[in-house]
Amino acid sequence: MTTASVFCRALQHTVRCLERSQPDLGGDIGLDGIYRLAPGRNGFPYGIRGQWLEEMTFALSYDQIANLDAFDLRMTFAADGQSVNIDAQERTQQAQITLEARVCTG
Repeated sequence: MTTASVFCRALQHTVRCLERSQPDLGGDIGLDGIYRLAPGRNGFPYGIRGQWLEEMTFALSYDQIANLDAFDLRMTFAADGQSVNIDAQERTQQAQITLEARVCTG
């Protein structure tokens, strides 16, 4: 088994918008507890930060700030790397969803 320690303050991300009228968003994910800001919808910034809670669990906070939406995601990756469970909660309206994704080949 190989382990690696990563010492960095930010990761890159891309947010794919489901609304065709909105462009995809991209920027850094703050890994030091500080939101990284990037241009968002309607000219307002959004912030995003994340942290590893456990070896296979990553928590992500996405806050659209002036656009009001704010999401907390908890992604738990399977040890075999073939699936991930995603629990997502929208903070401002208390909506929650759980997704399971699997790797597809061919």
